[in-house]
Amino acid sequence: MNHAPARDPLARRLAKSLSRGADLVWPARAMSVDQIKHFAQRKTRLEDWGAGDFESPLEALVDSIECDMRMTSFGRRFINVMLISSAMMRLKVVDAMRRLEGVEDVPTPKPLFVVGLPRTGTTLLYNLLGCDPGRRPLMIWEGHCPYDPTWLGQKDRRRREMAIGIRGIDTLVPELRPVHKLSPDGPEECVALMQRTFINPTFICWGPVNKYIRWISECDDSVMFDAYRFYRSQLKLLGWGGDHRPWVLKNPAHLCGLRGLVEAFPDACVVQTHRDLSEAVPSSLSLFTVSRLLTTDNPYDDDHHAVAPMFADMFRSAIRTRDTHPHCFTDVFYREMVSDPVATVRGIYERFGLEYTDAFESAMRQWIADHPQNKHGKHRYSLDQFGIEPEYLDEQFGFYNERFGLKPAVESATQSAGA
Repeated sequence: MNHAPARDPLARRLAKSLSRGADLVWPARAMSVDQIKHFAQRKTRLEDWGAGDFESPLEALVDSIECDMRMTSFGRRFINVMLISSAMMRLKVVDAMRRLEGVEDVPTPKPLFVVGLPRTGTTLLYNLLGCDPGRRPLMIWEGHCPYDPTWLGQKDRRRREMAIGIRGIDTLVPELRPVHKLSPDGPEECVALMQRTFINPTFICWGPVNKYIRWISECDDSVMFDAYRFYRSQLKLLGWGGDHRPWVLKNPAHLCGLRGLVEAFPDACVVQTHRDLSEAVPSSLSLFTVSRLLTTDNPYDDDHHAVAPMFADMFRSAIRTRDTHPHCFTDVFYREMVSDPVATVRGIYERFGLEYTDAFESAMRQWIADHPQNKHGKHRYSLDQFGIEPEYLDEQFGFYNERFGLKPAVESATQSAGA
């Protein structure tokens, strides 16, 4: 069953209280696409948004925020700042690409992508793949700003700004640490790169933007292709400084956009992770609920059943792309990976014909030794916690379980009850 959260920590209570006080003189209000663009242009003094349609997805997101989310005053301000910051960085990226000669000529050979539902082992796998000295993972501060400001005669404050931001999140939402620990010096999802395209399904972490996720599932190919071309341009920009190692990247939300990903990267190597849905779905819901503590008062009251159809649509979209580009894909199953992570990675490299070295394996084994499971706390979750029945999951995901040989949720629940 759903339940109310424990009392907000002091920092979050204070932030919400200050925001409510600020409403007396500067009310937190919804922002239109035109207002977001205006603020971004005024702050950066830039006007070139680059090629491609980013306004349609931004319009869909803004509309869904107003239709689907129940934000606190602080949550409203947080979301507004996030949208304006993403728009500002898009302007800065386009400006940097204009000023730095030869960015579009930078190669992005055979990138390796990790995709899958949240909480299916994507983070573990990404960290292991990031140990390969022959590949380049996206560091969290690189996602924050995908070019070195010193190239443009500016100071590079990316690491410092990211460290401050992570400390702020850890202080405001300490519940997030056992679920998804952020490190200012470590690799991270390429979510930030996708935020500037405004095709960003991970926005669901901040609120139940169900209408927006449906829009992404149904949008024209041209919009998705535009988004992934801009995403690719940011990777090229990051490589302008001379590090042309093949990328290793991770984002669960790429499941929604695989058609755009393989169009932008025809030689992509895509690893899809899988886990029994009786475990993956409540674990994902736990992540969403904890993240939303920053923007709403009681995210435990959200309609958690609405997530399953959205995930199902993501899987259907992914399967359609996989069926037309089978050479780009392989699969990893959570229990097998946790049981023998090194063998799992070795199998991925064999599947795609990638060079596997002793140095890589040694670095992986060291990372595993340094990062025991539950190092930052035990993440606890269950279907019961969110009022979801195993039968409902099987109704939504029967096609997926059959395709990838996963247990029905009813069977998993029965085995757990008998254990």
